[in-house]
Amino acid sequence: MSRFVRDIQKKRQIYYKRGLQRGSAAGFAQGKNDGYIKGIQTALGRHALLLNPGPIPSFEIGILQPFRELRKRGTINYHSKMLHELNRGMVEAADTIIFVRNVEPEAYEYLEWANAKGKQTIYVIDDNFIALHANSEHGKYYGDHRETYLKFLKSAGLLVVNSPFFQEFLQTQYNPNVLSIPASVDFDLIDEIEAETIERHDNQIVIGYEGTAKPADFALVVPALQQILNEYGNSVRLEFFGYVPRELWNHPQVSFQEEWMEYRPFIQKLKRSGWDIGLAPLKDSLFNFSKTNNKFREYSACGIAGIYSASPAYKENVVHEKSGLLVQHTTRDWYKGIKEMIENRGLRQRIRETAELYSRIHFSVAHSANTWTRHIFQKQMFQKGRELMFGAARQPIKILVISPLHISSYWVGVYQPLSVLCQEGVCELTALELENVTDEALQAADLIIFNRQFDPLAYMYLERAKELGKRTVYLIDDHFLAYPENTEYGRWFSAYKGTYALFLQYANTVLVGAPYFADILRNTYNPNVVCIPASVDFDWINRLEKPVRADSRVVIGYEGSQKESDFEVVVPALLQIMSEYGDRVQVEFFGGVPSTLLGHPQVSHIQHEADYKTFLQRFYQCTWDIGLAPLEDSEWNRCKTSNKFREYSACWIPGIYSALPPYSDIVVHGETGYITPHTTAGWYIAMKQMIDNPSMRTRMKNKAGVFARGYFSMEQCVESWRNHILNL
Repeated sequence: MSRFVRDIQKKRQIYYKRGLQRGSAAGFAQGKNDGYIKGIQTALGRHALLLNPGPIPSFEIGILQPFRELRKRGTINYHSKMLHELNRGMVEAADTIIFVRNVEPEAYEYLEWANAKGKQTIYVIDDNFIALHANSEHGKYYGDHRETYLKFLKSAGLLVVNSPFFQEFLQTQYNPNVLSIPASVDFDLIDEIEAETIERHDNQIVIGYEGTAKPADFALVVPALQQILNEYGNSVRLEFFGYVPRELWNHPQVSFQEEWMEYRPFIQKLKRSGWDIGLAPLKDSLFNFSKTNNKFREYSACGIAGIYSASPAYKENVVHEKSGLLVQHTTRDWYKGIKEMIENRGLRQRIRETAELYSRIHFSVAHSANTWTRHIFQKQMFQKGRELMFGAARQPIKILVISPLHISSYWVGVYQPLSVLCQEGVCELTALELENVTDEALQAADLIIFNRQFDPLAYMYLERAKELGKRTVYLIDDHFLAYPENTEYGRWFSAYKGTYALFLQYANTVLVGAPYFADILRNTYNPNVVCIPASVDFDWINRLEKPVRADSRVVIGYEGSQKESDFEVVVPALLQIMSEYGDRVQVEFFGGVPSTLLGHPQVSHIQHEADYKTFLQRFYQCTWDIGLAPLEDSEWNRCKTSNKFREYSACWIPGIYSALPPYSDIVVHGETGYITPHTTAGWYIAMKQMIDNPSMRTRMKNKAGVFARGYFSMEQCVESWRNHILNL
């Protein structure tokens, strides 16, 4: 063997050993990395990786608070890391990676890596950095990082903001996938505060502001405050947390606390302050238009009546003179708004109570966690569950609804929530009248819903659906077995009682809208009964202007079909009220009028609309001071839904309700409505008290209106349907 060949072989052996060593090292590194990832996944399970931006309030109230709740519920786990602590193994181990206010190029590299690995990436941003003034301190920093910021906006799988205005801005400019989720308030921290520790200002009105330095926002407000201080002297005091305008530094009626504090001591200090009025000025600018409603959320949670610039940041949530005052951002309007709040104690109290109730419904940690679950994690789980069971190509759930299509229970109780789920891709909806149902339609459906059906033909379709292995739901909003047989409708329905009972027994699930009715059916017919209140599409009415009557009459109204038996004890009370108050009282019926009141000079009538949307919008225009909801005591009425409370409250009408389960189960007497015994004396006393007490009516109207916008919201109804469908 030549020396040349021996050298070649020797070099091959050397290269082989080196390759083996390198391969072993690479394999060890890969194994170590795989083990690291597996270790995180084993420890945390399905989880989100949160990039902690540091000690900023928006991370605590917008991310950590709802995610602690999600972890407690078992929805998803999480761990939080600063950017300098992050590595690719953490990113690869996580199911979801959430970037919070990041603009660093290093952070963007992790976003690209996560996208490449098929992770769900979310960019949470609560300020429109594009609109920052270039000469400001923050503007210079974010200006230097503008390119990275824009990359985040365009490349993240989902953008999460706290403002509908900012959401629309980003959707039209940078990324179609933007979700607006309000930040939260931890009411447990507020409820820890004992009432006796809250400051009382018996001889002074205390006006406050909390926040960072905003000289530009206060430029037009300072002259108004100076005028107020001069005019009211020692009867008014100003308190500032965090920032005070330079012009007010040395004023004897102004106090200032500069120290920065974490969220818990801050929100508790704000609650203890006992401020009568809170200020939230914002000058007109794209940056401010995109901001969150922080001041409204915090003031309302702490029971402070707020005055807010009429900016998109606040106009989305604040209802003028109900949950706050909205003023144009001028010195004149700020002066007028502050003066009105000082002079009108009833207005302050009404705003304080209504805003706090609104805040507890819409800004609770539970509500924020529900929104994250519904719009992000539930969709993710739903899709992954589908892929595990059916493969990635599984189509949306096909739902067949068999129903009379002209009735409101279909449009309000079925179509509205399911149409939202259809838009999200969760399901596909087909709705047919009974006579149009075919066997092909039954076979094509995954889930079949029978709405108010009791015809034998409909029951044959239920049996056929069960033969095909379909899931079935029976939706019913009246207990027809309890309908009085001595009535025309009762005699007609007696022929269908057997079929109705079979539907109740053999449908997989029964859906109703009243808790009392649900309990009756669970105990007698079917253990699988779900109660889902009907919803109101507030988009139909929220932007309508509520008319204001020119006269001082009190208008008492009733909306619904003609109910002679329910009105039997109410009519004498109405006649007595009309006789006693004369022209100061007007009674208006939207729908049916009791026959004994036809032709009465103080009674007017509005024809009911067939289309529900048109009806609701027209009903919203009614300027009623009191709404009536009488029900005589019967098992039929006890099982009914709280329709009147839902519609009156949605339209800001304070109601008087018979003391039966449809209303006593949900109305808080003296707060969201008036519960009365169903007697002539009871109705007379209730109407007289409501007529004579305008402040009571206003309080009930505001509290009920805010409650309805949470409890009867489309969002709440859709969530109930989504959970129910997923369970099926």
